Amino acid sequence: MKFHYKIRTTSDGFTLIEILVATAVSSIILLMVYTAHHSIIQAVNSLSKTALFYEHVNLALYRMNSDFSCAYFDRYKEKLFFIGNNEYGDKSLGKVDFVSINTADQLIAGKISESIPTSDVIEVGYFLKQMETPDKEGNYLYYLMRRSDITYDDDTTNGGDSFVLLSNVVDCKFDFGVAQKYTDKWDSKEYRRFPNSVKTTLILKNPYGNDEKFIIITYINLSK
Repeated sequence: MKFHYKIRTTSDGFTLIEILVATAVSSIILLMVYTAHHSIIQAVNSLSKTALFYEHVNLALYRMNSDFSCAYFDRYKEKLFFIGNNEYGDKSLGKVDFVSINTADQLIAGKISESIPTSDVIEVGYFLKQMETPDKEGNYLYYLMRRSDITYDDDTTNGGDSFVLLSNVVDCKFDFGVAQKYTDKWDSKEYRRFPNSVKTTLILKNPYGNDEKFIIITYINLSK
């Protein structure tokens, strides 16, 4: 019995060159996909940090605006006060203490759809506290602190609890307005009156390491 062998001259697989070319093309595509994905992730993280930064700033300015606008004034109550100043040097380092009406929407009675606001007269203060470690340039930044006390007394700058409102603050300055003019110092016990408005100037380090300035003017309702 004779066996006949047929030598195949064609191949059903891939040649080495084809595999190398396919691998190179796949690597380029994967590199492009990874680069695009990495860029998107970096952009999302950057935008998230920026959005969080501005959210914190807006919340802090809203809190300050609410406190200032509700400053409690009554010419017949001697213990009420509004005292502010700036320690000038390289920075302003503003500080202010006053009595404010803290309002909160709270359901006490009645319909669920209607809220009856409650309020408390509290002692409020804003000041800067130096952070524990310097920034990358070796400069010390500050916390913006808010002090609150459920009672107000003759000790106008102490008492109550303090908490951090903002971090990475470069400087804070308070200007007190009366008759469309501003002064950087106010003492209601000396002037026998409250200012009509407060201009707050905040300088913070943004997520990119640059100084960014925020200014808000709050008008005080003295008709209470």
